Amino acid sequence: LIDKLSCENCRAEENKVKGINFTLDFKRNYACIVMQLGNINNDLKFLFKSARDFANGLSESVENYIPVASTIKEKCDNKSVHLVGNLQDCALPAQSTRIISNLTSILLQLKAMTDGDLKPYETRTIEESLDSLKHSITPSNHSVFQRDVLANVNHIQSSIRLYSSLQQMP
Repeated sequence: LIDKLSCENCRAEENKVKGINFTLDFKRNYACIVMQLGNINNDLKFLFKSARDFANGLSESVENYIPVASTIKEKCDNKSVHLVGNLQDCALPAQSTRIISNLTSILLQLKAMTDGDLKPYETRTIEESLDSLKHSITPSNHSVFQRDVLANVNHIQSSIRLYSSLQQMP
């Protein structure tokens, strides 16, 4: 349509330069092209508005979930500190206590996923906890962390996602 309009514009300019009046057939054809482009433009505006509204709805949904996930993470962190604090008579070094507390918090967050408090796609807080834990251990233990902690947590998360998706099936 744009090519047709371009050709019609060239014809109109030629006719104008030559002083030739526009025929009724030319005017109808030109108006038809302009009307079709106008309709396409209106359709595109509607589709764009619908897509924008949909995207805004998604972003609002995500914003509503982020505080929930963060709140659950805070609760899990506090509960893990409390649980590990009860083990103080074991005389663990502070670094070990922090690591145990972080691992406990991750397990509590995974439990929140299975209880339905934390949605399977809301794993940002678990990822942050895992990153924090990884940075708190010595580099010589990173391979052990990768093998024994990260691999198992990822397996648990994928199992929870699978179970969750099976629960949603009719």
